[in-house]
Amino acid sequence: MKQKEFLARLQTAGLDISPTSLSRLEGQYRLVQDYEVVAIAKALDVSVRELLGETSE
Repeated sequence: MKQKEFLARLQTAGLDISPTSLSRLEGQYRLVQDYEVVAIAKALDVSVRELLGETSE
């Protein structure tokens, strides 16, 4: 998915983030805030647990 599309999905999920800030997240130059994790999971249509790599056992 292109960054522009992902930014639009994040905005729809309630997170207004700049392209620069998203690039810094992708490059691991800044930490992800807890509220951003929720919005990212919504934008990707996955659960927070799945996003964080947790599996249900």
